[in-house]
Amino acid sequence: LPALRRGGLGRALLARAMAQALDLRALSMFLEVSVENAAARALYESAGFAVVGRRPRYYEDGADALVMRAGLLPRAD
Repeated sequence: LPALRRGGLGRALLARAMAQALDLRALSMFLEVSVENAAARALYESAGFAVVGRRPRYYEDGADALVMRAGLLPRAD
């Protein structure tokens, strides 16, 4: 919903998913995002994800998907 955008929920969910992956001893995390989704791409880049691949015409609307990866570093609790 537009009223819920930019409130930090996506960032919190992403941080939790990354923390849980770390707890399970994952060393990296991958995701796919539409090249058209600038807001999501900015969020992922700010969380340390970088583009490592592209899937042409991946989505039903013909948009490409970007494959992104982030290395997971142990927390210094």
